[in-house]
Amino acid sequence: MNLDLLMDVEVPLVIRIGSTSMLLRDIVALNNGSVVEFPRPTDAPVDVVVNGRVVARGTMVLVQGNYGVRVTEVRKENA
Repeated sequence: MNLDLLMDVEVPLVIRIGSTSMLLRDIVALNNGSVVEFPRPTDAPVDVVVNGRVVARGTMVLVQGNYGVRVTEVRKENA
C-alpha cells in the first residue's frame, strides 16, 4: 500500500490533560476565575489522542509563549 496518498489527510488531534465528572449545578455555577480540578498530578504525562485513540504520551512545554507537547512515548499497535 502506498501511504503517500494518505499523508495529506487531516485528522483531529487532541491533547488530553485530564478529565473529571461534575454535577450539573456545579457546571452552571462556573464563571470567570472558576477552577476545575483534575485528579491527576501536575507532572503526569499528557495523552496525545488522534481520532479518539491514544497514540502517544508526552510532557507539556512552552514554546515561544505557546503550549506544546514533547512526545516521550509513542504507542505502537501489536501486530
